[in-house]
Amino acid sequence: MKLIIVLVALVACESSLIAAKEPAGPAFLGVAVVDLVAVNPSGGTNVSTSAESKLADMYCKALLRRANPEEFTVCLINGGSFGANIAAGNITTASLQAAYPFDDTVARLSISGNTLLSLLQHGVTGYPTQGWFPQVGNIRYSFRPIPNFQSETGFATDLINAQILKNGTVYGVGGDDLNIILVTSNYLAQGNDGYTQLKNEKVLSTSKSTMNELVGAYIVKEKTVGEPVNDRIVDCSARGADPFCVPANNGGSANGQGGGANPASSAVKPGLYYSYAAVTTAALSSGAWAVLLS
Repeated sequence: MKLIIVLVALVACESSLIAAKEPAGPAFLGVAVVDLVAVNPSGGTNVSTSAESKLADMYCKALLRRANPEEFTVCLINGGSFGANIAAGNITTASLQAAYPFDDTVARLSISGNTLLSLLQHGVTGYPTQGWFPQVGNIRYSFRPIPNFQSETGFATDLINAQILKNGTVYGVGGDDLNIILVTSNYLAQGNDGYTQLKNEKVLSTSKSTMNELVGAYIVKEKTVGEPVNDRIVDCSARGADPFCVPANNGGSANGQGGGANPASSAVKPGLYYSYAAVTTAALSSGAWAVLLS
């Protein structure tokens, strides 16, 4: 009996030594039900710098999960921050770190509607290759790229339209008197990637945790993440007569010709007419995005 006990103890001890020698694997967080795509693995134009990215959608949804539904709270992340895709299946801390390979924290800033328009206008000039192209949450915007080989990107790109979501209702954007809470990385909050005016905006808070830690906690809570792209970023060069590609004053144009004044503010950039009154679903090219973002 004593011999058996000793042998069992030796086996248990050896097993613990073997286990101790094995490096701990990356922590399992949850499951992606679809491929979360941001980059083009074969080279060429990345999704995250030219169109809506499922991976960026998931990041923004995670960062907005604690937002007050009674406030205008939006997310903006520079598309160039994403370095790898996350394939459908298990998500680990390692795959998250590869997807967003930076230790950015998260900042909350108070901005106006006009500031948001300026940020989006700057962002779309990054189409289709530059890292400042804006990935967003609780925002829907449209833009029109026009070939221009004298520009850095090969295009001259204008913001056409923008809407934001609050508590399940879609609103237009515009006016210095519209208060919006912007959730973004501390990197952009410091004015990097050309978002220089954020340096002058009021910072409400900065997280102690990194963005990946916050997103990881969201994935653990949700268990499964990922959904189809929901038309929050609209490239008007491919959409023909889409009503969201017509400036919101129902008559103006992207270059400022025609159209009436913006009822929310006269300070909006000429040609970009917006009102933050509620927008009817019939005025959208797709009403589904509001449901998917809520």
